[in-house]
Amino acid sequence: MCRARLARSASRKLPPSVSHDIYIRIYPAAALGERIGVSDEEWALIGPLLPAERGRGCRPAQDNRRYFEGMMWMARTGAQWRHLPDEYGKWNSVFRRYRRWVATGVFDALLETLAEMA
Repeated sequence: MCRARLARSASRKLPPSVSHDIYIRIYPAAALGERIGVSDEEWALIGPLLPAERGRGCRPAQDNRRYFEGMMWMARTGAQWRHLPDEYGKWNSVFRRYRRWVATGVFDALLETLAEMA
């Protein structure tokens, strides 16, 4: 894009409902450097309720906690999967595990179990 066109687009007024810093509006915790995750006490309750993952082919399975926190990041920010930070693992791996867990009812069972514990 040419410089003149960039300057024109930058000088446009945004509607009041649109934040000037889109990144902070969409990814507030990530913009502040806050890691979205669960505490050790919360993980002690949640971890045993998640299914153990087997590695695919010759690759070992990654940590459920890391992937679960990536799923929490996605739910909290509402971002696209491709924008998932690398600290949570590869976005496609997190997405595939999320889809597997949704298809097998892991989140429904997790919610029911945690509700019974409360």
